[in-house]
Amino acid sequence: AGGRGRRPGAGLGLAAAVKLTPALFLVFLLATGIAARLRGGDGEPWLRHARGAAITFTGATLLAAAALPKDSWRFWTDTVFRSDRVGHAEDTADQALRGVLARLLHTADPGAVWTACAAVVAAAGLAVAVAAELRGMRAWAVCCCAVTALLVSPVSWTHHWVWCVPVVLLLWSRGHRAAALGAALVFCSYAPWWVPHGPARPELHQSGAQMALSALYAGAAALFLVAARAATSLPGRRRGSALRQAVTKE
Repeated sequence: AGGRGRRPGAGLGLAAAVKLTPALFLVFLLATGIAARLRGGDGEPWLRHARGAAITFTGATLLAAAALPKDSWRFWTDTVFRSDRVGHAEDTADQALRGVLARLLHTADPGAVWTACAAVVAAAGLAVAVAAELRGMRAWAVCCCAVTALLVSPVSWTHHWVWCVPVVLLLWSRGHRAAALGAALVFCSYAPWWVPHGPARPELHQSGAQMALSALYAGAAALFLVAARAATSLPGRRRGSALRQAVTKE
């Protein structure tokens, strides 16, 4: 965030325009910049990237609307609000928080419960990511933001969890070998597919053990956020303040 690129945030803006989930990184940049200013530092490096991402996202979206006005109108006024268009919420392949709640509550639409839980998880996950970024622990910050985005997204299929690779590498490289091996085992086990699934929608009638298996990805993600919170709180793990570095660069 402290770089001086000619088009800061452009890549993020384009990614969010193609698929909305990365847009949480824009919120992360904005929150980090504000937090830096509240601490008496210069939050401009993060805010500059947030502005660049927002401008690029808006430009790309308007360009798409000009090229495909009917499709864009349908998407932004209807399709974007219908997450069930890609599949049932309770499908075992859905490892987002919404899917976990759907199976836990035995309902196809967790509704307000999911909205409230997603808001809490988003706030908590972003808080951990911002804290890590301001302490110069950028790898932790990026992984925390990505994992949070996957958790709060309406749908996160099992193949969306490619962020497990950098998460495992981060845990291993920071000396958390047992946690890294455990995470690798979870994401390589295909455990969510061990439970009954199919057109008959048996996921709406899972037992406790089956619900646990079909929530392993999301559960591992939640545990990673807890581990990241602990890692960013230990005085001995301080690697230099990103806030101080940003001020120096400016």
